[in-house]
Amino acid sequence: MSVHVIYYEDGAKHMRPISSAEEYHQLRASARQTAKLKAARSGDKQVKRSLLQFNYSCLPNPDGTLKGAVRLSRSVGMDVDQEIEVASVLEKKDELGLLMLERSVSKGYHLVFKRHTEMTQEQNLRWASDLLGIPFDEAAKDHTRVFFTTSDSPDDLLFLSEELFDNEEVSPPKSPCVGGEVREEGLEVRAEEQTTNTHHPTPDNYDGIPYDILVSALAEQLGGVPVHGSRNNFIFSMACHLRYVCNDDAEWIMSVLPTYGEERSKVEHTVRSAVNRAQSRNIPQIVQRAISVARARVLGSISSSDDAGRKHIYNQPSPPEMPERLPRLIQLLVSKVDTMYRPAVAQAVFPPLGAHLHGVRTRYIDNSEADLGGFMAVCMAKQSIGKGSVNMPIDLIMEDIRKRDDYSRELERQWKQQCKSAKASEKKPARPKGLCVQFLMSNMTNAALVQRLIDAEAVGGKFLYTRLDEIEMLDQIKASGGATASEIIRLAHNQALYGQERVGTESVTGTPPLRFNFNASTTVPTGQAYFAKGLTNGTLSRLTFSTIIKPFGKRGIPRFGDYDEDFRLQLSPYINNLNAATGLIDCEEANRMAEQLCDENADFAELSDDEAFETLSYRACRMVHDKAKLLYIAHGYQWDDSIEEFCRWSMHYDLWLKLHFFGERMRMLSEEAQTSRNTGPKNILDMLEDRFSAHDLQSVYHAIGRQGNVMQLIYTWTNRGYIEQDTTTSEYLKTEKYLSRHQRL
Repeated sequence: MSVHVIYYEDGAKHMRPISSAEEYHQLRASARQTAKLKAARSGDKQVKRSLLQFNYSCLPNPDGTLKGAVRLSRSVGMDVDQEIEVASVLEKKDELGLLMLERSVSKGYHLVFKRHTEMTQEQNLRWASDLLGIPFDEAAKDHTRVFFTTSDSPDDLLFLSEELFDNEEVSPPKSPCVGGEVREEGLEVRAEEQTTNTHHPTPDNYDGIPYDILVSALAEQLGGVPVHGSRNNFIFSMACHLRYVCNDDAEWIMSVLPTYGEERSKVEHTVRSAVNRAQSRNIPQIVQRAISVARARVLGSISSSDDAGRKHIYNQPSPPEMPERLPRLIQLLVSKVDTMYRPAVAQAVFPPLGAHLHGVRTRYIDNSEADLGGFMAVCMAKQSIGKGSVNMPIDLIMEDIRKRDDYSRELERQWKQQCKSAKASEKKPARPKGLCVQFLMSNMTNAALVQRLIDAEAVGGKFLYTRLDEIEMLDQIKASGGATASEIIRLAHNQALYGQERVGTESVTGTPPLRFNFNASTTVPTGQAYFAKGLTNGTLSRLTFSTIIKPFGKRGIPRFGDYDEDFRLQLSPYINNLNAATGLIDCEEANRMAEQLCDENADFAELSDDEAFETLSYRACRMVHDKAKLLYIAHGYQWDDSIEEFCRWSMHYDLWLKLHFFGERMRMLSEEAQTSRNTGPKNILDMLEDRFSAHDLQSVYHAIGRQGNVMQLIYTWTNRGYIEQDTTTSEYLKTEKYLSRHQRL
C-alpha cells in the first residue's frame, strides 16, 4: 500500500510519500484545497489542475520523479468514471481489500485496493472491475496515473484504512502456471522448463513488457552482444542489471537471459555470481532507459530494426514540412508569400502579434503564471535569399500600433520642445501621461529602452517591439551602458525587472519589467558565431528560429501577392480580439497539448539519450503553449485541431533548426563539462565487473585515455592479492580481500 503526493520541480512531476492518516487528512482539509475544489466544481476547468494530486500504485524513481517509475507499491489506484452503489462497494471492502474510496471532482469515484502481487497492474484493475460489476477502463491502467483529489469531508472521503500508509515496495508479479497452459493472467511456462526450474515458475513479462523485448533492449543499452571472447563478462553485466526487473532472483534471470552461445553451466555460474554481488537498490539509468525503449516497442512506436523502424523527425535531412491545414490567422498571414517563405513568416508573426496583448495572463501546466505575449524570433538563412519576406506581414500586423505610436511621438516631441524653450529659472513641464511608444527603432540606446519600458508599464504593461535586420544590432544596448544581448533575451523571456540607476535630474531611472519582443535576421555563419557563447546559459532555448530553404531546381524571382485593403479587412478582427483580451486566459485544449508534448519530448529524450534535445525541449513546449493560447484568443476564443497541428509543427521545426545549427556544439560543450568534473584519479579495477578479461581491461584503459599494454597492471594486481585468474576461462576475478575493502554499495 502507498500514497504519494505529487509536486512539480523543474517542470517534472515528483513524488513525496505520505506516511500517516493525519497528514493525509490535513492536506485534504486545507483551506486552499477546499477553495480550489469549490471553484473546480463550479466549472473552472483550469483550477482543477492545481488541486492536490496523489498516486497510489507506484514508488518514485531514485531522483524522486514520477515519469517512468517502475517500482510497484502494495496498492492499486482505480478511476471509476461513472456512478456506483457506494453501499455495495463497502459491503465488498474485505473481499476487495479496500483502502480508500472518494468521490472525484466531477463525476465518478476513485478507489484504492490491496494489490494482488501475482497479477500485473492491468490484471489487478480488471479483477476489481469484475468484482464490482463495472466496465474496465482501458485508458486508466498505467501505474503512474495520478488522481486529482477532493476534500476531507465525509461526503467526499467515503472510506479510509490506516493500512494505506506503509509505502512498501512489492516485487514484480509472479503468476503460477502448470502444464504449459495459459492461465487467466496470460502467462505460460513450457513443460520442459518445469523440470529444470523447480524453484518457482516465472512470468513472461515485466509490467506488460515481454522479457525477450526487455532483454534485447537492455543488451542494446550495454553496447550490443559482443564477440565470443567477451561474452561471459557481458552475461555478468546483463545479469547484474536484470536483478532489478527479476526480483533479485538467479532462477528468474536464467529463465529470461539467453546463453549467447556459452555453455549453460557457465552461464548459471556467472548469473549466481552476479546475484551474490553487493549493489545499490536504486534502479540505474541504463535499466530505466531499457524499460522505456522496450515499452515503446511494445506500443509499436519504434522498432529495433533500422530498416523497419520509423525514421524520426529529427533525423530527417530537412526540417519538417508545414502542415497543409493551418489556423485561419496563420493561413491569412502566409497567403501572400511564396511557399519557400511560409515557414519563416509563420514563425515570425508571433512577436508582433504578442505586442497587441497587455494585461493578459496565462497559467502554464506547472501552475506558474506570466503575462501572455512575449515572443522573440530569429530567421537564420543564406545571404540574399529573401529574409525580408517577413517584413510586410509584420508591418501590417503592427499598423494600428504604429498609428498610436505616431501620436505619442508627436506628443513627446512637443513636450521636449517645451522643455527646451523653458527658461532656466522656470519649472519644466512634466512628461505627458499616457505616452507610450511600442514599435522601437532598431538603433535604440539603453536609456531609450528603459524609458519606453517605464511608459509601457504605466499604461497597463504593454510589450515593446523592434525589428532588427541584423541580430548584432542588439549589441547597441550594451554599448550604451545596458545589458548584453544574451542577458536581454533571458530577462525578456522571464519578464524580469530591468533598468538603470542614474543620479542626474534629467537622466532616466527606473526598473520596470522587461516586456520586449523582437524579430531578427542573420546569416547562418553569423548566427552560429553570435550565439556560440549562449549555448549553455539558456539564451538559445528562449528564442524561436526559422530558416528559408530554396527548393532544389527552383529558378527565378519569387512573386509576392498584394497586401491590399481586403487583406487589411480580413486581418482586422484578429487584431481587435488580441487588443480586447484581458485577465487570466484559460484554454484546456492548449494545456492538454502542452502536457502531451512534454511527455512525448521526455520519451524521445530518454530513447535518444540526447542531452541537447532534452535541454532545448523544455522551453519549446512552453513557447508553443503560449502560441496556442494567442491563436485561441485571436480566433475569438475558439479552438480547432488546426491550432494544435500547427503548434506541434512549430515546436518540431524550431527544435530541428536548433539541433541542426547548434546541436553538435552543445553536445561537445556538455561532454567537456562532464570531463572537467571527472579529472581526478580513478580506480580502474572498480570500473570493471567482478569478473573480467584482459580485453575488457584494455578497453577500459584506452577509454580513460591511457596508452600501452595492461599486462603489467594485471601482474601488479595479482601480486597485491586484488585479483586471481580463473584457469578454466582465462578470465580474472576480484578477490574476497579486494571486495571486502572496496565493495561498492
